Amino acid sequence: MKKLTLRQSLKLCSKLWGWLEKNPAMFKVDWPGWDEYDDVENLCFACEYDLQQYTKNNTTICSYCPLKGLWGKNCMKATSPYDKWSNSCDEDVRQKNAKKIADFCDKELEELKTNKGV
Repeated sequence: MKKLTLRQSLKLCSKLWGWLEKNPAMFKVDWPGWDEYDDVENLCFACEYDLQQYTKNNTTICSYCPLKGLWGKNCMKATSPYDKWSNSCDEDVRQKNAKKIADFCDKELEELKTNKGV
């Protein structure tokens, strides 16, 4: 995939997770937006951004995750909204946690606008 900026990563994450919020029975792989993107790490724009930064700066994986403010350096820990979404069959649980992720992305995008005039 082409190089992502932090802003692009957050915007695409918001779109993906907003769609998953509205479609709680679906999975990341089902997102209709994938037609425009190929070879995205873990079907996650945050992971893709992190991988691109990791490769460029030779740091630890997940050091540049744009969502680490939501779950630290481990989206797979049991308390993270991603893990709760991923491991649940309950559509209410999936919807609630997809919303948390989408809302976090939107909040981060607003902070970028405020702090950097983007």
